[in-house]
Amino acid sequence: MSASDPQHVPSRMRERFDEIVAVTDAVAARHLDADYAALCRRMAEVLARRRPSPLERGEVWTWAAGILHAVGWVNFLTDPSQQPHMTAAALAAAAGVGQSTAAAFRTIRDALDLVRLDPAWTCAGSSSTP
Repeated sequence: MSASDPQHVPSRMRERFDEIVAVTDAVAARHLDADYAALCRRMAEVLARRRPSPLERGEVWTWAAGILHAVGWVNFLTDPSQQPHMTAAALAAAAGVGQSTAAAFRTIRDALDLVRLDPAWTCAGSSSTP
């Protein structure tokens, strides 16, 4: 079964999307929560629908880590007072990349005009303030 509704992801991007979401779902299930998993899937959908999609180039693990980092950045995941909480290094390791693999995060942040506590990408349980 696919990680998302097939109508939301172009067929040319379906396999790549599924590979990325398999990584983000696994990391979210093991270290984060269902809100993070859902937001990561939705972010992957949005990126997969772009023309051209940035997900077409580069490594699956890099994009999965970038998406996890982007959703975490919006929701202050690295803030120890938040639950769940993970350091950037631990998140990168959980996604199977080095912490220095930040190019995908910057690409995502710029492409989606992300800001901290962005209402479109904030976890339901997040009540953090900057």
